[in-house]
Amino acid sequence: LTFDDGPSPDHTPLVLDILKKYNVKATFFVNGDNCVDVTTNKDAQELIKREYAEGHVVASHTYTHPDDGITMLSDDEVRKEIKDLNDLLFDLIGVKPQFFRPPLGEVNEANAKIIEEEGIKAIINWNLDSHDWKEAKEIKTNGVAETNATANYFKVLDVSDPKEVSLIALNHDINDVTAKRNLELMIPIIKERGWNFVTMDECLGMSAYQ
Repeated sequence: LTFDDGPSPDHTPLVLDILKKYNVKATFFVNGDNCVDVTTNKDAQELIKREYAEGHVVASHTYTHPDDGITMLSDDEVRKEIKDLNDLLFDLIGVKPQFFRPPLGEVNEANAKIIEEEGIKAIINWNLDSHDWKEAKEIKTNGVAETNATANYFKVLDVSDPKEVSLIALNHDINDVTAKRNLELMIPIIKERGWNFVTMDECLGMSAYQ
């Protein structure tokens, strides 16, 4: 399980409570200034500390989560996105991440070079996309949604064998869809179907931190 775009003072606590209830560890690709400005929001700071203290992996998703991703940014802008978050996390939890997920899942060779120079050892995307963000957006805009994050899990689970297929599931700990419905629904089902939940460091066989 991976979660992007947080921390969210409204939703991340619910996600962490569910993970604790089921004794599941996850990987959080966090931002420094997306839902909230972590430098000024004490609740957000405490959530990152809680993620780390409860055994989840804290990873990088850039500092500001640029709307158009990072492929259009200059080298200096990309470096600032990585370094500013690294520094913030070091101040909060005493470590700098080795794992990075680019906004929109997009990265080019020039980006990758800068990212590596800032101590990142793995750029991580996903192979199961819940599209929870899309469902949440449709509900907010239209009151109803054509997208269904739960159904999107089943589309992949139904054609995957846990003995042969490892899944990196993309979710967002910043919306009702995941925090109040889909996560608690899917965890027992995924376990019943034979998968084990691990953090990205165990998945990759490398340290999560520099």
